[in-house]
Amino acid sequence: MKKEHWICGGAGCEAPLFRRSFWLDRTERFQSARLEICGLGYFLFYINGKKISDQELMPAMTDYASVLGCETTYPVWEERSAHRCRYLSFDLLPYLKAGENVLAVRLGNGWYHQTERIAEGKFIFGLPKLWFELTLTDADGRQEWIESDRQTLWHPGGLLKNNLFLGEVGICGKSWKAGSIRALIYPVGSQHSRSMHRKPF
Repeated sequence: MKKEHWICGGAGCEAPLFRRSFWLDRTERFQSARLEICGLGYFLFYINGKKISDQELMPAMTDYASVLGCETTYPVWEERSAHRCRYLSFDLLPYLKAGENVLAVRLGNGWYHQTERIAEGKFIFGLPKLWFELTLTDADGRQEWIESDRQTLWHPGGLLKNNLFLGEVGICGKSWKAGSIRALIYPVGSQHSRSMHRKPF
């Protein structure tokens, strides 16, 4: 992780969609294309309309931040040295193509923004947010980076609600994962969204 550009959707958006496009003149000059990604609470990830992993509920839950002050109904042990977020790594080289390539990510609340069931306490750490970094390495060891920066576009997703305990409520619409989607019109960092150049905890 070379950069720490965390981004999120607009105020109150619990299921934002993100789109980051980039162009490659040719792909055979690259020896590796390593993507590192973390979406809090959970994320789904596509490249050029293809789902890369069959995993669900990514990433695994951790102690995102301090739970002191969460109004818990039972004693909690505060491990202050273990606040962290897990990220995943994917090899994207087989999925890249000459021309435009599109990374698409859908976020959900997960455990990070669990606001519906609060009988045990209010474990709410913030709205869903995203960080990713794609490192392209050529035969000479030179590297290029594609990251979650201000060139990333976002749009509210088709989920009106999403919760680990109560399920999802959605609306019908076009497939957001397709590389041709153009509905993601808000630049990250605009008045519709927030861009955070810091860790989420």
